[in-house]
Amino acid sequence: MLIIIVSLCLLGLVTIIIAVTLKISLWERDFRLQYSSDDQVSNQGQVAVYQFELSDNPADQAIYCEGSFQFASIWINDSFVGEYPGNRNVKENLGIWDAMIPLPEGNVNIRFEVMSPYDMYKGEMLKAYMTLEQDIERHLLSESLYRLAFTILGIVMGVFFIMISIAGRISYNDDLALMFFGIFIGIYSVFYLFHEGNPDHFVYALFTPKTVGNVSFFLLYIILLPNIIMFTIKSIYFKRASIIIMAIVFLFVIIACGAQILEIKMLPEFLRLRQILVLGYSIFFCVSTLIEYKKGNSFAIWLFIWISVTMVAYIFDVFHVLKKIGWSDIRISYIVIFTMAIIVLAKSITEYIKRIVHEKTELHNIELRNQMVIERHENARAYMEQVKQVRHEIKNHFIMLKIILDQGDLDKAKKYIQELAQEEENRKSILYAENYLVDGIVGNAALRAEKNNIHFYYDIALPSEIHFSEKKLNSFLANMLDNAIESCCRKDDQERFIKLSMKKKDIYLSIRCSNTKGNGVVRKSNKFISSKLDKSNHGYGLKIMEQIAIQSGGILEIKEEEDIFTINAILKLVDTEKGDE
Repeated sequence: MLIIIVSLCLLGLVTIIIAVTLKISLWERDFRLQYSSDDQVSNQGQVAVYQFELSDNPADQAIYCEGSFQFASIWINDSFVGEYPGNRNVKENLGIWDAMIPLPEGNVNIRFEVMSPYDMYKGEMLKAYMTLEQDIERHLLSESLYRLAFTILGIVMGVFFIMISIAGRISYNDDLALMFFGIFIGIYSVFYLFHEGNPDHFVYALFTPKTVGNVSFFLLYIILLPNIIMFTIKSIYFKRASIIIMAIVFLFVIIACGAQILEIKMLPEFLRLRQILVLGYSIFFCVSTLIEYKKGNSFAIWLFIWISVTMVAYIFDVFHVLKKIGWSDIRISYIVIFTMAIIVLAKSITEYIKRIVHEKTELHNIELRNQMVIERHENARAYMEQVKQVRHEIKNHFIMLKIILDQGDLDKAKKYIQELAQEEENRKSILYAENYLVDGIVGNAALRAEKNNIHFYYDIALPSEIHFSEKKLNSFLANMLDNAIESCCRKDDQERFIKLSMKKKDIYLSIRCSNTKGNGVVRKSNKFISSKLDKSNHGYGLKIMEQIAIQSGGILEIKEEEDIFTINAILKLVDTEKGDE
């Protein structure tokens, strides 16, 4: 229920923000200056000149301009207003800037001279809006509101992804990929404020044009790294090709950023190459993830959806597709990336809660299991003490019987024997092994098997002392017998059985367990995963047993026949002089 409420709240937030975005985009379309006539634009060398006239301009009108790596000289009624962001001959003034210019009443003649030293921005029209000054300020404030909301939401999501990946709380097949996804979302959220296409109004007020431009492009290039790392980590069948592509992307980012820092070549001049690189590896990962999904990498379908949708959104933004067909020029990639991040967030919260609940349940089950083992251990100890007492008293009982028989009182002798038999019946118990721990675990499993109509056969020949970690032995046997009982429970009653054999051979403990199985055991990469129906929360038993066998210097062999599942294990015992590990 909590997940549903959180998801609905996030969906509502996204809907509101998208609605605000559409409203602002419509405002921009209505009030942006339009250069529709060819005679209004002329090229003088590398300078684009825009000139137009307004008739009967009302009071309090203003023109608001935004420039991206462009210089603009502005004249109003043939009077020079200024150069933005500064002297065009001073290169370090280059960056991202804005300007608010009041307009006089009546007839107004406006002239722009716009130029850029970068090919990507040559011929780009200056973004300009013209309306009442208070409307422009209201627009800028509304825009900042939703942009800051997106940024804060993205940073919070990124930190959450990083934290839960470090904690290992999510049942993804690799928490490291989720960490880099969180880094990507965090960087992208900050980049969203500095994006060269339309930075936030607060950014203009806090930083110089050069700083805004540099931060925008550094983030634009660095954001490639966590994205490509995430895809490389999740790749299985195209790992080598993914590593090569990742190395190329790393080299490109280092060279581009290094050239910017050393002022050899500016980042805007690498922008075309970046676009080609992004489209190239996006196409590769679209194809490779689809192939990996068909080969069995189930997580690859999520990667395919992510890369394909973001690639389409990126193409729409780079080529201004919506604007060219007459729609509002909305940044599709903003909406796509944040929406998909919210979907991943909802899924991650769900997985996080499921894992916490599962862990608490497992801890509770372990406590119950340990309690049962302790009880069985104490019962076995008490029984052994009783046996010792009986053996001690046998001699006395024989002497007493001899005395009674010597007296010729057969009835009294019979009665005495009946009393001894009744006492033995009251003490009757099954001892599975002389070792208290093994006897407790096996005895508990035998009782559970009996309750579930499972035939339990055992052949255990062990001494009372086994030089092996009790913690590891308890974990190994408990997981093995739990799996065997659960597997048998999925078979018909008459076909259920478990056969357990344990023997000590020199410095090794030999364990063999065969049982009927209810459904096929799942294999992945030639390894057994689980025969349980809930694969996300099961399959740990075999992994734990395999780890214990390897750590002890032994081996674990698993065989699967038509209806029988068999485990053969050899555990190396600890040297008595070294003690218990």
